[in-house]
Amino acid sequence: MTLDMERQHGREAMLQLLGAADIFVENHRPATAHAMGLDDTSTLKLSPRLVHCSMTGYGRGGDLENAPAYDVNIEASAGIMMLTGTEETGPLRTGAPIMNHSVALAATFAISAALYEREKTRRGTFIDVSMLETAYTLMSSTIADYTATRRPPKPRGNAANSRSPGPGSFPCRDGMLSLGVNEECQFHALAKGLGREAWLRDPRFAERCARAAHADALEEEIIRALSVKTADEWEGDLLVNGVPVAKMRSLPECPHHTHTKARGFVHQDKGTGLGVPTLPFRLGQTAQHRPGRPRQRSARIPTRSCGI
Repeated sequence: MTLDMERQHGREAMLQLLGAADIFVENHRPATAHAMGLDDTSTLKLSPRLVHCSMTGYGRGGDLENAPAYDVNIEASAGIMMLTGTEETGPLRTGAPIMNHSVALAATFAISAALYEREKTRRGTFIDVSMLETAYTLMSSTIADYTATRRPPKPRGNAANSRSPGPGSFPCRDGMLSLGVNEECQFHALAKGLGREAWLRDPRFAERCARAAHADALEEEIIRALSVKTADEWEGDLLVNGVPVAKMRSLPECPHHTHTKARGFVHQDKGTGLGVPTLPFRLGQTAQHRPGRPRQRSARIPTRSCGI
């Protein structure tokens, strides 16, 4: 349904919908919402049991509350871009619009909490979700590390955030492999899986501190060991040995991954013929949380954008 909020019948229809709604989600800047009569004071006065969730770039209460923002602006403002890539590449945005999706996840969490609260209080509430603060939340360990040490973080490319010697991304005979070898038992499993048990007796690699001091040599040894098989082959072999490992896959490969197919994450929509993502969790014995009915084409009332 499309409503033209600049017309009287559009505003009246919206008010009727809000009066019967449980949840109202919008991403208008506060000034825009106020101009349309959709600010939280107005909506909660109309329906005291309503859960009104507003997602904006910076959240309310500061000098940027009415500033427009998109994913790339928040990645830049929060420092994510400065940490992505390497010193040679300079700042990079992430490969997917992570802030657009993560702010929706944050809003969903908040809405669930508000609905639970309403069961006890019988009253709705207003939820103010900030994209910027969502970004800070995703970076919480990095922020905590900086506030504790006062050492500004640097872009590390594909190196592990843990700074452990051994994890990272490595070329194979064909393809790339991501290793997450952070614990001592995992390094032992890696050495066994690669047929390099001699590393465990090598004074350069036998202990964590020694591996850190000889990280470049260890990297060369890992690359040499991986060069004899493909990433597909190594992934299977190392997983059997308990090594946190994954082949680097292109997006076209991912929907065809055996585990993804087994869980039925991609839903084939009968109305459009498109394969669409579902939800990353299952409740109880539900096999797949998918749209309840095929999408249908519907007539749209011509309208101008209200702004974000």
